[in-house]
Amino acid sequence: MNTPNIRYYARMDYSTAAGKKTPKYTITRSVGYYPPMETLIGIDGKISFQLLERLRGNDEAPAMRLQGKSSLNFTGLKNFFTSDGKLSGFCYGYPFDKETYSSKNKKNPFFEYREDAFLFIIHQEGGSNDLLPTAFEMVVIEGGKVLAGAYCAQLAEGGFNDELNSLREQAR
Repeated sequence: MNTPNIRYYARMDYSTAAGKKTPKYTITRSVGYYPPMETLIGIDGKISFQLLERLRGNDEAPAMRLQGKSSLNFTGLKNFFTSDGKLSGFCYGYPFDKETYSSKNKKNPFFEYREDAFLFIIHQEGGSNDLLPTAFEMVVIEGGKVLAGAYCAQLAEGGFNDELNSLREQAR
């Protein structure tokens, strides 16, 4: 499989404020240009996501998801857990594919990019029994939605190591 076009790379570190229960992850480094991400910048000037369980009553959705500013469902995290309930180390998703979201019909900034794929490396400190990641690395693959699962497997097998190392060095 050829290496696809990587649009954007970001590292998200655990940033939950003291006393808060919902896990929060903030982008601390990134490289590349992915226009819809700009719409997720919060009042603090940073892009942050909440890690949430799937919505009740939607048993077909991934077990976990990332939610951005203004309650935008950024992506479901497919393969977040292994079959024995531990963190998988690698997962994938893609942008919400409807033109609007929420009951207020807000414009979905990712609609134009709905065919892209998001690949994630899940970092975990404290052993395999801890189900709360300490960080995520995200790679956005242009037009990769239909092959997202295969790209995730390729990522897990080291297929993107050279590209990732280069992106990590460039990220600010």
